[in-house]
Amino acid sequence: MKTIIIGDIHGCIDELKELISLVNFKSEDKLIFLGDYIDRGPSSLKVLEYLKELKENNTNVYLLLGNHDYRFINDNIMFIDNLAWILTGKHKTLKELGKYEEEYKKWLKKNTIKYYEDTLFQCAHASIKNENIKKNSLYTLVYDHFSPKSNTYAGLLTIVGHSALKEPRYYPGNNGKIEFLKYDQEYLLPEKGIIHLDTGCVYGNKLTAMIIQDNKFVLKYISKKAG
Repeated sequence: MKTIIIGDIHGCIDELKELISLVNFKSEDKLIFLGDYIDRGPSSLKVLEYLKELKENNTNVYLLLGNHDYRFINDNIMFIDNLAWILTGKHKTLKELGKYEEEYKKWLKKNTIKYYEDTLFQCAHASIKNENIKKNSLYTLVYDHFSPKSNTYAGLLTIVGHSALKEPRYYPGNNGKIEFLKYDQEYLLPEKGIIHLDTGCVYGNKLTAMIIQDNKFVLKYISKKAG
């Protein structure tokens, strides 16, 4: 059994399906999505349909809550957050969802989680400050762009997305040397720090997956399709 962790999708359905095929996902595997399923990209509805299908047909699929997902499922977000959503695709997403808006709002509310915990690592959409992931605020877990890049966190290994980078990175914490991670290279799984997986597929870059097995990991990707 392996664990597969996938970065921000943002409506990139073709790349998502191709990546799931590339990593050879099996029903006995764990599949963890780091959030931000909708907005910006071409096919928010198709991504939600596909995730729902995966979730219904597999017991080990986990959907983390991203900031874009949080905006979608909450009717009373703050004015500034709603403005940010408008600027990043709110109206296009709602138009695309159409009559399915309420269905997927309810489904995401029921099926998303703020964090994921495992023995050797944990996951959040955006960031972490307190090693005890339960003690972090919603803002830290879902919205914080800055804490991972500060390279100060040195608690239990945490895997995040949220801020689009050109390549995945490992932040060891305590201002240690940041490592730019390579694809198709086997690494030992670190005990501490942050691994950042959002590689900006929706901006024309890549959709990245991290495959963990036997205390080691490898990275795979699918490049953004033209058009």
